[in-house]
Amino acid sequence: MGDLSISNPNVEKKGTGDKADNGNDKPPGINQVQHQRATQSSASAPANTTKNPTGDASKGTEEIKNKTRKITEDRDLPQRPHYSAQGNEVKLLANFVEIKPEKDKLLYWYNLKIARNVDKEKGLPSGKKMSYLIPLIIRRNEVLRRGYEDGTLVTDFKATIISTVKLEIDEFEIKIPRPAGFDQETCTVSLETPNQKDGGVSEPLEVSKLLQYLRCTDRDQAPNIEKSHFAQGFNIWLRHFSKSYQFDSGTDSRPILGSGQVVVGSKAYPMNVTSQLENHITAELRSGVTAIRGYFSSVRLAENRLLVNINVSHGAFYKPGKFTDLLPNPLSGQLLQALHNCYKGARVDLEDFGRRDEHGRSLPFIKVIAGLAAPDDGVPKTNKERDEPYPEKRPRRVDGSELIGGDRCCHLQFWREDRDSPGGGFYQTVSDYFTEKNAERQKKGLPAFKFRKDDLAVNLGKRANPMYYPASFCTVLPGQSYKLKLNPHQTTAMLNFAVLLPARSVECILKDGLEIIGLARRSPSKLLFAPKRQSDFLNSGEQLITVDGRQLRFPRISYGGKGDHSFNAKNAAWNLFDARLLYTNPTQMPPWGIMFFFIMLNTQDSVFYQELKTHFETQSGTRGVYTVCMVKDKVPREGDANKLAQFLDNIMLKVNLKLGGSNHSVGFTGDQIVKQGNTMIVGLDVTHPPPGSAETVPSVAGMVASMDKNLGQWPATFSLQGNREEEVTAESFRLLIGPHLVRWRGPKKGGKYPENIIVYRDGVSEGQYNHVLKEFHFLKIACENEYRKIGTKSPRITIVVVGKRHHTRFFPINQASGDRNGNPMPGTLVDRGVTSQFIWEFYLQAHKALKGTARPAHYVVVVDEIFRGLDMNGPVFQGTGLRGPGDVLENLTHALSYMLGRSTTATAVCAPVLFADKACNRARAYLNCLIKIPANQRQAIGPDSIRVVAPMGDKMFYI
Repeated sequence: MGDLSISNPNVEKKGTGDKADNGNDKPPGINQVQHQRATQSSASAPANTTKNPTGDASKGTEEIKNKTRKITEDRDLPQRPHYSAQGNEVKLLANFVEIKPEKDKLLYWYNLKIARNVDKEKGLPSGKKMSYLIPLIIRRNEVLRRGYEDGTLVTDFKATIISTVKLEIDEFEIKIPRPAGFDQETCTVSLETPNQKDGGVSEPLEVSKLLQYLRCTDRDQAPNIEKSHFAQGFNIWLRHFSKSYQFDSGTDSRPILGSGQVVVGSKAYPMNVTSQLENHITAELRSGVTAIRGYFSSVRLAENRLLVNINVSHGAFYKPGKFTDLLPNPLSGQLLQALHNCYKGARVDLEDFGRRDEHGRSLPFIKVIAGLAAPDDGVPKTNKERDEPYPEKRPRRVDGSELIGGDRCCHLQFWREDRDSPGGGFYQTVSDYFTEKNAERQKKGLPAFKFRKDDLAVNLGKRANPMYYPASFCTVLPGQSYKLKLNPHQTTAMLNFAVLLPARSVECILKDGLEIIGLARRSPSKLLFAPKRQSDFLNSGEQLITVDGRQLRFPRISYGGKGDHSFNAKNAAWNLFDARLLYTNPTQMPPWGIMFFFIMLNTQDSVFYQELKTHFETQSGTRGVYTVCMVKDKVPREGDANKLAQFLDNIMLKVNLKLGGSNHSVGFTGDQIVKQGNTMIVGLDVTHPPPGSAETVPSVAGMVASMDKNLGQWPATFSLQGNREEEVTAESFRLLIGPHLVRWRGPKKGGKYPENIIVYRDGVSEGQYNHVLKEFHFLKIACENEYRKIGTKSPRITIVVVGKRHHTRFFPINQASGDRNGNPMPGTLVDRGVTSQFIWEFYLQAHKALKGTARPAHYVVVVDEIFRGLDMNGPVFQGTGLRGPGDVLENLTHALSYMLGRSTTATAVCAPVLFADKACNRARAYLNCLIKIPANQRQAIGPDSIRVVAPMGDKMFYI
């Protein structure tokens, strides 16, 4: 499990500033002439760049590939037009430390090649086995070993070696340790320079060029470097310490974790490191699972400096130890099923089997748990899918009946083949089999296996071909990440452990985090990143960096019947006292029929909730029925009038949105960008099937869009995509955008389509911006086809990628500039210090975190045809005091964080993203209900599977 995600958008889990970057400076690399030129043109592409007269998206595919390839290679994302100077300046700490490698360093890359000397066609080790083999290879070669020990050589423990010294090594042979009695195996090892055609680093990376690039403020004058190669190389160097191994002296036995850590992705978790903090760094989650506090780390290339982003991270792990010691007592049928699901995939060591190497030293005998004994053991998948009879000689109970699940060794029989009689054999219990083996071992003078006859039988084979062992044999190995979904009790325990206040987060980073990732002790990372500050790296006053932020003005909240509403700036919240809804949508009810259900649930049941919504929204006749669900325990008790009023207000807000009404509007400086009524705001997201789903289950793209200048209604459209296909396809865009344009062009719009479309795209990582550029062209084609039908010019499009799962955090230096919990005030914006000088990005914390450390949203402009083309003398800027397009986008994004509609607080990310996420979750609920039905009894999955009954689709049914 990675970082804990918390569903409530307002519940968060858990240097020197840039003095030259004052708010009145021009942006780096853009002088006045360049700024005017950028303003006169559409920043990324003119409005009609995609020429495809037939309107067939497939015919423009190659052209789109060429465009996105060029943009990716030229790093031609829109550059920040200027830094923000809005509101008040605020000084913040950021969870970054600055690193300063020597400029004359070179990073040489090598690929490690291993070839078997025998059985060359046999596959080479990979994954865990490869990570054990690489330390043996390094130890066997003098040059590699010396570089490894003096900190000039690191590896990712997969196939890459990086050195600050050029390596001249001939190929050499190594012996792979094997148990005594097994044939010894040798491999030939060589180092090769990566192939540039395959995206490898064929030439040494020059740190001096990177530092020159970071100092440069003119993109055209910046040296041509591969930023991704530097970032990858530095991150391999950084994580080498946490992945490093050490060996017992004398022989090559099994490697032991030298740093006492386990690395999961970019996060390092201490397994046996003593914390410098008073509180524990682990928490018991029960059912054999424990939570461990670790640390995320990643090298970031920022303006004029190199940084390491370090953040607290909490992961769930299997609790190590004897399997029998981890089992709850007593064991019920429900607990046995939970254990079966919990330990499926866990690795165990069969220590009692006594495997030893040629020196007589113990070797691990590692197996993977397929589960406890289960009724379907010994049944091939094809039998279950085709309803064929179960095969004979399957495992069974001693009375001949089928397994019940979680069977004991003394009750479980398996078919044992008779080697002396082909086709013959007999049933034998697991306990009798190992009792027989003990007798054989006693004759050979070997120690007996220690087990109990009533031990649980553990399947260490496959489901179709089980191999049973007593639970007493199994020792759960340490450092195994628990990847299953936590149950409600475990989730609560994890939340209590993971939610840290800002001051506590900083304390963890400084006292434990820097030590764990290797920057506070002698390590290759420290030798490379802080060569001149070995003794005083953490005592120099340059621990966490400081950055300059801005405190944006709060938007104006307006309800019907009155002006701006009262507002609590410290909490980014307001109340509904004396407020009327901005707009309701009264309608004439049919003579007979039900339009709305208010449903009271005894408990919060996600499965029933999904089934209920699927039934009423997709299968309830020609009109559909709106529903609002309430959990009984959440309804305030009688006598608490204030809480009851608040509860009913929340219900009312949902009802109005579902029926097509608008609850409130926002005003902000520069709001003519939407108040002119020619700009549509869009939220776009893609949701994927849950883990373990069949490859035939599709992903779903969801799009929400505003209908008018009030931004109160956001209907949703859906489209099916290929399994786990994140990039929205051309066909999906055609299906997604069309209905929104039709709604926009309704009678009140005079038959016009929007002139501007601003897209907030969720779910895209930094390495996938080229996918968004392809999506831009697909969206452009889809719009051209629709606009051509009414003889209208295609819209200008801007796409902003929204990041929610990053690890950047900010902390107010002065308590007076923060909220009660120690987080920055709502409305805090940071666009310098930790950002790139060459792209248009900013961090915005619009909300107040109810718990823990606030996580700002990260916004990156990937395409812009709107903001940099705005007329500085036009209505958007006139009389506002705004200094450029950057201010308009920041204010718009901030205001959209106050438009959730069903809430009276600001949200962590802007409303279009939250709406798109909620809509996708609803479509996923529809599919989840469908795939639970046996394949031979359900309808085929297609567009109808997620089609909402009309006219619900024209309103916010999903809210």
